Amino acid sequence: MNANKRFGWFCWILVAFLLVACQGGGHKQSAAKAYDENLAAALLSKGQAALERNQLTTPENDNALYYFRKVLLMDPDYADAHSGLEAIFDRYVQFSRSALDNGDYVKALAMVNQAEQILLPTKSSKALRVQILDEQKKVADDKKAKKSVKIKEAEIDGIEYLLSIEGLNNKDKKIRERLKLIAEHTQTLKGSVRIEARDETEGRWIHEQLKAAVPKFKLQADIRKSQYPKVVVLRPD
Repeated sequence: MNANKRFGWFCWILVAFLLVACQGGGHKQSAAKAYDENLAAALLSKGQAALERNQLTTPENDNALYYFRKVLLMDPDYADAHSGLEAIFDRYVQFSRSALDNGDYVKALAMVNQAEQILLPTKSSKALRVQILDEQKKVADDKKAKKSVKIKEAEIDGIEYLLSIEGLNNKDKKIRERLKLIAEHTQTLKGSVRIEARDETEGRWIHEQLKAAVPKFKLQADIRKSQYPKVVVLRPD
């Protein structure tokens, strides 16, 4: 009889233990869903609608990023909210590529920066950033090279001869000989000249001296006013 009683008590203790264990498990399961699932679904829907309108991160408190993050605060494992963040990331990467195709390197870089503030950089976004910086540098180098070429062309096409102010004031022999050499050089190149003089009268006098030095050559001149007299011999186009 005593053995039977002991066995009965053992059975009751075992049943009580199993009941407590089951209740504990149920508590854990309910804790995992301790939020308003309807509210989470509503926030997710708002986030998806904002995504469709391209309201990715603005306006404040009414954008896709805001709503998806609100859902993840309620349930960090909410798969659709994570998918929403990935969609925002991809959209900014797409904007960056479009800007790059249009040669807008500042906007392209800003868009990829925005993407990488939402999610960690991916292999694709890192490669895009490198491409943007490389193309931006290439364009800058090309512009610098073209500018250098233009400067060199100007140096070749325009040969400057400074004129003595004292010689011009006196209209002496040295200035006349210098103008004769300039005229002969212009004739050899079959070019034209740009005369820079202190006033119109001085400019016309220089032109007359040049024409007289090469009477068989139709020497064309563009006269401009300048504080520093000179003649620039221009090659023909």
